[in-house]
Amino acid sequence: MISQLPSLTVLSYNIKAGQHHPDSLEAVAQVIEALHPDIVALQEVDVVAHRTHWVHQPAWLGQRLSLRDHFGAALQLPDGGQYGVALLTRWPVERAQVYSLPKPPQQGWQARGFGWAGQQVVPDWLWNRVKRTRLLPWMRRLNPYFAAEPRCLLATTLHSPWGPLHVLVTHWGLQAEERLAQARATLRIIDEWASGRPLVLAGDFNAQPDSPEIALLRSWLVDAAQAVGLTGEARLTFPSGPRGARTPDLGWAGAIDYIFVRGLTPQAVRVAYDETRASDHQPLVAELRVNHDPHSGH
Repeated sequence: MISQLPSLTVLSYNIKAGQHHPDSLEAVAQVIEALHPDIVALQEVDVVAHRTHWVHQPAWLGQRLSLRDHFGAALQLPDGGQYGVALLTRWPVERAQVYSLPKPPQQGWQARGFGWAGQQVVPDWLWNRVKRTRLLPWMRRLNPYFAAEPRCLLATTLHSPWGPLHVLVTHWGLQAEERLAQARATLRIIDEWASGRPLVLAGDFNAQPDSPEIALLRSWLVDAAQAVGLTGEARLTFPSGPRGARTPDLGWAGAIDYIFVRGLTPQAVRVAYDETRASDHQPLVAELRVNHDPHSGH
């Protein structure tokens, strides 16, 4: 009998620091738990921040879900806490490094004035309206409240059952020019970090599938959703809610969360519709087949 090649389940999920639901991280944990992932790429994660009650969110989720956790800080919050991306995994992390990604040109950042990741000085309704319009670059030039949020990429190597597996987690910016620079930087990091080994890159890329920055990644990696033909309404990951959900203010929706792979074959990819709205994003789930048998000797 031919043995079935091993597979793993990867989840990418922007959790909005557990601030989108009254049950906070427990609501997020229940969403993740129901999907039984082996690897979870998280974005918008707090560590020991006042606004989220000083909780080390990756550690809390890791303990709650019986998964190992690793955090990558994108910025220091004004209260002394940190904010960034994180990884939850069934397997040990052999090595890890956090890379800063390029910021928009001629843009500064002031933690005291940033209304998205730092202090909540800009109301959500105003920020949500501005960030999807052409006003954002102009307002960032005039007002430190709209200054660019620092972005990062967390690169890890896992000790998986079939050998080293590189897993990278990221969260890109809101401007197209910024994201294109971040795409180039991401590929340079992959070239430096992964050296041809099997790889997963997952996160909130804030970019639609037809954008130049996503096309650049696809020239090097396999877009798991595209590989299985997940398109249209079924591909939308923002906002959360039932299929067909739209933002209440602008009626907008986007396919902005991704799982890219190399050396792994996507078998099934889906958006997990979260009608509890534990976060403002839907989780993206991919079942991936490992392209070699770890017991075959090659």
